[in-house]
Amino acid sequence: MHAEVSSLIGRNSEKAYYDVTNYYFEIPYEDEDAGSDTERKLKRKKGPSKEHRKDPIIQMGLLMDPNGIPMAFHTFSGNESEKTTMLPAIQRVKKDYEIGRIIVVADRGLNTSDNTSVLSGTNASDEKNNDGYVYGQSIRGADAEFKKWALEPDGYVTAMEKTKMGKLFHSNTSPGCTQKR
Repeated sequence: MHAEVSSLIGRNSEKAYYDVTNYYFEIPYEDEDAGSDTERKLKRKKGPSKEHRKDPIIQMGLLMDPNGIPMAFHTFSGNESEKTTMLPAIQRVKKDYEIGRIIVVADRGLNTSDNTSVLSGTNASDEKNNDGYVYGQSIRGADAEFKKWALEPDGYVTAMEKTKMGKLFHSNTSPGCTQKR
């Protein structure tokens, strides 16, 4: 399917975006654990839920191209930590789809020092491209030092963006166009 979409729209594989979300099931039970390795491994299990639900969930990691068209997805049992499933999934899709750079767009669920270190560093398989991340984080409950840093306007860099006609313009309102240094 990837090859077909690529031939139809000229998919750009230089960059892709990845995030994980949960799907819950309004059932009172979890799936039973498999008795053998040949049985299906994906399970509806109780796990961390942003809505604090007690229902079983399944997690899905979605990879999209720069046009927002899905390229691949991976599903994980609800009791698996998304923090530990992200890096193997990214390594697999980078290889399978020959993607140059993956940007992880996520909330605090994927925000670990190991994940940010790997995403911001040079990839072992690619000496020139770093992956990247955009993590949302609440400052409401943060300490005073972090709040001051995040809310201080100094240190933000405004990106230049191109219009569809190829003209450059300053943008400070588009999502992801500013960063704090």
